[in-house]
Amino acid sequence: MRLWQEPVEGFLRSGVAALPLATLCQLPEGQPLPEALRTVVREIDCRLGKEVNEAEAAKLMMAAYILTGLRVDKSDLASIYRGVGLMGATTAFDEAIEEGEARGELKRSHRLILRLGRKPFGDPDVATQARLTAITDLDRLERLAEAIFTANSWEELLATP
Repeated sequence: MRLWQEPVEGFLRSGVAALPLATLCQLPEGQPLPEALRTVVREIDCRLGKEVNEAEAAKLMMAAYILTGLRVDKSDLASIYRGVGLMGATTAFDEAIEEGEARGELKRSHRLILRLGRKPFGDPDVATQARLTAITDLDRLERLAEAIFTANSWEELLATP
């Protein structure tokens, strides 16, 4: 069965165990994917809140979250699931959102430093890029961004504590 070819309505009306699969189904046309998924997720949330206990509902909603992640960028997941009562109560969801936001901020910081550093230092070699992207301390990345104005090379920049 190719879920992406199956209309979502059938899965939204099926048993609660199949509800997470609705996020992979064919969605109505004419809406951006995140918006259409947000509507589907709200319907899943509503049904789970009425039909199963909170623990089971949280497990099924987390399954929907994981499956949705197969379909959209991680950056869209938070907006799709924002306001979903069942997800807001789960620690795993909170951790997933925080981790996704932190990863996004790290990637943006790495890209910014690479872009800004190219003008004074030229294109970094592969080893320099690897050293930069290995930095996961956001405070240090901010210091590196500021040091671009005073450093004389990629090596000197990456020596910034």
